[in-house]
Amino acid sequence: MKKYLSVFLKVIFISISQADRAPDTLYYVFDSVDVYSTSQKHSSPLSLHVIKSDDLAVDKNKQTINKSLYFVPGLTVMNDNNFAQDARISIRGVGTRSSFGVRGIKILVDGVPESTPDGQAQIDNLDLSFIKSMQIFQGANSPLFGNASGGAINFITFKNNEGDNLEITSSYSGNKTTKHTLSTSKSYKNLSYQLNFISKNHTGYRNHSEMESHNLNAIFSLKRKNGELFQLLFNYMNSPIANDPGSLTIDQVNEDRTLAREKNILYEAGEDILQQKTTLKYKKIINQGFLIDNYIFYLSRSFNNKLSFEVGGQVHFDRNYFGLGGSLLKQKKYNNLDYKISFNYQVLAQQDLRKKYNNLEGSRGDITYDSEESFNSYSLSLHNSMLFIQRLNLTSGIRLDRNVINLQNNLNTSSGTDYNVVYDNISPFLGIAYDYSKYLNLHLAFSRNFETPTLYEIGNNPYDNNENFNSNLKPVISPSAEIGWKIKNKDFYNLNLTFYHSTSTNELIPFEIESEPGRTYYRNAGSTRKSGLEFYSMINIQDVYILKATYTLADHIYETYHLGEINLDNNKIPLSPKNQSAFELQFSSIFNSNLVFRLISVGDFFADDLNNTIIKGYTILDLGVSKKLNLFQNNFELQLYFENVLNELYFSNIRMNAYGGRFYEPSDKPSILISLSYLYKK
Repeated sequence: MKKYLSVFLKVIFISISQADRAPDTLYYVFDSVDVYSTSQKHSSPLSLHVIKSDDLAVDKNKQTINKSLYFVPGLTVMNDNNFAQDARISIRGVGTRSSFGVRGIKILVDGVPESTPDGQAQIDNLDLSFIKSMQIFQGANSPLFGNASGGAINFITFKNNEGDNLEITSSYSGNKTTKHTLSTSKSYKNLSYQLNFISKNHTGYRNHSEMESHNLNAIFSLKRKNGELFQLLFNYMNSPIANDPGSLTIDQVNEDRTLAREKNILYEAGEDILQQKTTLKYKKIINQGFLIDNYIFYLSRSFNNKLSFEVGGQVHFDRNYFGLGGSLLKQKKYNNLDYKISFNYQVLAQQDLRKKYNNLEGSRGDITYDSEESFNSYSLSLHNSMLFIQRLNLTSGIRLDRNVINLQNNLNTSSGTDYNVVYDNISPFLGIAYDYSKYLNLHLAFSRNFETPTLYEIGNNPYDNNENFNSNLKPVISPSAEIGWKIKNKDFYNLNLTFYHSTSTNELIPFEIESEPGRTYYRNAGSTRKSGLEFYSMINIQDVYILKATYTLADHIYETYHLGEINLDNNKIPLSPKNQSAFELQFSSIFNSNLVFRLISVGDFFADDLNNTIIKGYTILDLGVSKKLNLFQNNFELQLYFENVLNELYFSNIRMNAYGGRFYEPSDKPSILISLSYLYKK
């Protein structure tokens, strides 16, 4: 480890010494999130996939973001239809353990953490109607973002020079699904604002899957002549109902795909959420050579759910989440050397007041769990990028994290019943990117990543060991490496090919027990190995024909894993398809309309650690058409989107290691989405 760290420190020291001799010139307005690229003309060693606003336009009227993510190689997304579980996302096999929401992957909004410091994130408050673009970091990025052994997704909601706009959209699709949005933006001198209102309702194909949600997103910006930028961001979400139809056995699926699990109906399984987040951001270029970028935010979340069993089957928690962070970024040019160096800090404080009650067939019974849970994170990081002779980009970084976890049992105040742990971690990064020509780039990257158990995972103890918390869980440690090629000619074509390899110790694995089916518990596996290939291509012919194709080949296995007396060495990790591909053809500018043809294919994968249950792969065909209309001197856009045209019977969600073979959540039947938008632009 000492030798490993010395390499990073030497590279950073060289860049600092060069900085003392360089002239004060800022020749590139950089993005503080991507600290490893010295210029937009040169590549970084990060596997970064950007989904632009034009790509998101096809899906902006849908209920979830899932369809857009199918076109990111290495990324697997599940759960389009169960709104009580939220979207389940994994990148390169990291994130499959999450029974709800996103774990192991950092979620950011406009560069500000949306994930809690313990690694959990929900994205039910985010909608494509106000997301302008997405940055998906496919590689493991603990050196950049901290507590996560997978990649990261940064949702961009702010767009410069948005102008004066108004858009009102109403969407309708099968299963009594509606979505209404109103988006407006206005600029006046150095002031601007963007507002977005959303209302969603969903009855559902399956029984007991109703959902209702209302969102508000607002951004107020003040840009001063001296380069200062002040921003106030506000996000509000109220979801009074999101029922959970539960997972089924294969016999129940074959009997009737619309069924909800009987106990989910009996115990009124589902959730309601009220959440709001307020963020202040400040940026300024100082001395023509430094950028300071700071933020501070506060998030509150009130959550209630009912699970499909009695003991402890109702959960309520109030979350208070505070964070601040920032960076000091310096970029200069000295002869044939371009460099960028940034110093970053972050403080995150999460407090959950969590209670569990008996679920008396939907009514609240006696309290069974009362805990004050906190997770505080403190980090410092230093990142450096040096570009030699306009071709070779040498990058390095190091991040120091301290994670302080405390769970206090309020029902039993005797000594020894609380949980107090401190994890210190060092995450280094080293990367090389070489621009062989203006069209071809090669890159190589190494990193060491870590991930702690979440408060939810620690707070649920499946063992009869007289402990209130699952103190057996350990953090995941995951070194990783990748090598890739990028071929790009502006907006005409883009080809990427990447090979990745990572290993991990103490992989966190979900499972259920007989007495509480529906509640997920966790244990550590010995070690895993994840290797794969990712391919992405895009060809744009005069903005009339746009062809996109992706392919992922993955080999994710348990290297050492013993479940009692059962040896699971070399078993496949569940929920990791060996093959995934997506194909899209857009045809534009015919009678002011746009046609979309999509083919999405997911290969076979296992549902359980024992590899006894294979989930058959599936292929989905979607068709879309949109047309711009001018009626009575007003601009409208009509969109029709046909989902699952071939009526493929597949599973929208699979619950990993579910007890009693209840793995399956059937997908919706084929449907047609109809949207009408009114557009005004001054």
